Amino acid sequence: LEKGIVPVFFVKNSASNLVIENVPELKAKYNSDLHWAFKELNAGERTSFFRFTDLHAEKNSKMFCYLKAYRKASPQRVEFHVPTFAGLEKSGKLSGLLDMIYYLLLAQGNPNDPQVRPIAVAEMYAKESLKVLNIMKMIEKSNWMQATMNQGRGYT
Repeated sequence: LEKGIVPVFFVKNSASNLVIENVPELKAKYNSDLHWAFKELNAGERTSFFRFTDLHAEKNSKMFCYLKAYRKASPQRVEFHVPTFAGLEKSGKLSGLLDMIYYLLLAQGNPNDPQVRPIAVAEMYAKESLKVLNIMKMIEKSNWMQATMNQGRGYT
C-alpha cells in the first residue's frame, strides 16, 4: 500500500463452500458459495466481507466477498490478504477500490464472461500470441527441453 500497489485476487467459477459451510441456514439451501451469491445478489451488489483463517498457515488467511456485475452472470470472489484489507479499511480506500473493480468489470463489457478489464485484455493478448507463435515448434528446436515419451511418439 505504501507504493500505491494493492494486490487483489479474483476467483471465477469457484466451487468454494467457505460461507455456506459456516452459516447453518445457508448450508441446506445452496450447493456452493457461488450458488448462494448468484441467487441473493442483484447486479452491482456485493456480499459482506468474510474472513478465512488458515489454521496451519496464518499468511494464507484472507478477506473476501462476492461481487455480481450482471444480472444473469455468475459472481466473482474478490480477495485481499488480511493486512492489505486492514490497511485499505484504515485509510478509507476500500470503498473506492471496490467501485473501481466494479467499473473494470463493466468496462470489460461481456456479461457472458465477466472479468476485470485488465485480465480480459491479458487473456486476449495471450490467445493471440499463441496463434502467432508456434510454441511447440520452438520447444522442439530448443535444447533446453526434452519431449516426454508420448510426445516423442507423436501423441499429445
